[in-house]
Amino acid sequence: MQEPITRQLVRIIFAFTVACSVTTRPVYSQAAELPAHTDDDGSNLWLKYHTVRGTTLLADYRSKITQIIAQDTSPLGISARDELIHGLSHLLAQKIPNATAVTQHGTIVIGSSATSTIIASLGWEAELNALGDEGFIIRSAVTSGKNVIVIASKTQRGALYGTFNFLRLLQSHSSLARLNISDKPVNRLRQIQDWTNWDGSIERGYGGTSILQVSQLPDKVNPRIKLHARALAALGINGITLNNVNAQTDWIKAANLPKVRAIANVYRDYGVKVYLAVRFDSPAAIGGLPTADPLDANVINWWTKKVAEIYEAIPDFGGFLIKADSEGQH
Repeated sequence: MQEPITRQLVRIIFAFTVACSVTTRPVYSQAAELPAHTDDDGSNLWLKYHTVRGTTLLADYRSKITQIIAQDTSPLGISARDELIHGLSHLLAQKIPNATAVTQHGTIVIGSSATSTIIASLGWEAELNALGDEGFIIRSAVTSGKNVIVIASKTQRGALYGTFNFLRLLQSHSSLARLNISDKPVNRLRQIQDWTNWDGSIERGYGGTSILQVSQLPDKVNPRIKLHARALAALGINGITLNNVNAQTDWIKAANLPKVRAIANVYRDYGVKVYLAVRFDSPAAIGGLPTADPLDANVINWWTKKVAEIYEAIPDFGGFLIKADSEGQH
């Protein structure tokens, strides 16, 4: 979020390199099933959530974290809830139950002002609006006569970012006393380039073939895509261009859009929009037109129909990355 840019770049490159390695590990198919920290094949990166060391600190954390209230049942809300339960259960080495009401000290309340009645009752709406759609607050509070910790946002995506931030506090052995953190992204678009080729190879790839495993889509979705989505969300990344900037036309052909949709469905649950690199000359290469001139009426009509076709398959599609007149591409 607001850490030094060099550190962000190192973490992003590391996440990309390791997460793109091919492995033969068990398949995690359910939303609530996240890989345990004992499955240390590297794919979990820094999200392994080892048990907190030190009996005094562990006891303090356990006294301040006793249950979770997550009222948001959207896909993003479920991702945040599952990450929080999964992470805390491993960090504290005990089960953290999901509750429906504040009945004891140490309740963690997570959600957006629109989905949580508890958060809405705190009167933080102006602050949350000022932080925008992806900002968040992590704050100690008192509600129903109990000491609680609230992870609040204007939207579900901000609550997810707040979740990862809160888990980092425990991973770094920070104090949970009198919490009052507010944060928001500096840049609206925070995107990564995946460089996957249609045949499954990766341009300048050093960790094996692509985790997207396009040839198996849409029927079989590689569980590593979810691990990658988690890592990106933990960094605050909200967009990914799936394919090589030296684009191939296969990615936007109508018959292949179900494959792209299957990938987008996974990244969406972690607030990451999918983008595609496309060839400038696509109208001529696959559209049968004699030109790709963007001012030509037929070219404009072709792109209009193609864009509508993509958005029909992926309603929250991010957009195109276009590279033209370079390395032999026109």
